[in-house]
Amino acid sequence: MTRLRTVVASFIILAVPVAVTANSKTCDSGFKRQLARLTVYIDKVPGAELANALHNSVQAYDVCGAGDDFSSTGKWNDIVDRLHRISTK
Repeated sequence: MTRLRTVVASFIILAVPVAVTANSKTCDSGFKRQLARLTVYIDKVPGAELANALHNSVQAYDVCGAGDDFSSTGKWNDIVDRLHRISTK
């Protein structure tokens, strides 16, 4: 379990570029909240589903940092909802 969290943390450090935009604080805090929400599902869903959720969360963070007219929060909520559905099957 600790190893998986270490791997996830390492992925985040290496894969998430630093966004230097006016929205960066909003994006950063939203992404951190998303990661906290994903950790709940570490023992509840297959690793492939968790990896997919993390990948999609990083993509939403990238779009948020780009300043596009896109709701990262909505995308992050969809990702968590999907994991919840999978975990309750």
